[in-house]
Amino acid sequence: MEPISTTKTKNVNLTATITNEIDSIDDELIKLLRTTIDDVADDNGWAFLAEVGGLIIKKKPDFDPRNYGFQKLTPLIKSLNKYFDIDEKEIENTHIKHIYVKNKNNYRQQKI
Repeated sequence: MEPISTTKTKNVNLTATITNEIDSIDDELIKLLRTTIDDVADDNGWAFLAEVGGLIIKKKPDFDPRNYGFQKLTPLIKSLNKYFDIDEKEIENTHIKHIYVKNKNNYRQQKI
């Protein structure tokens, strides 16, 4: 009888992976997000995140949050809390959340 061959698995350094993902977020992405939020925002500056995502796809069809290390747009925006305020509103008697995003008040003074 021959021994069954086994395969070895590699340990992944999650810290390095997360750091690389965050580092891939550039000024162009921040500018795209900010201008898109401004485009769909109400008078108070809040924009429904689903609308933001839809307009981003129209502006840049190859946009995909996975290119920046996030499965969806929501975690990507949440990771950028330096630039954006987020408000999650849960619909009564459901598990549905509506997520709104707003540019921070001082974003025009920040370097783009």
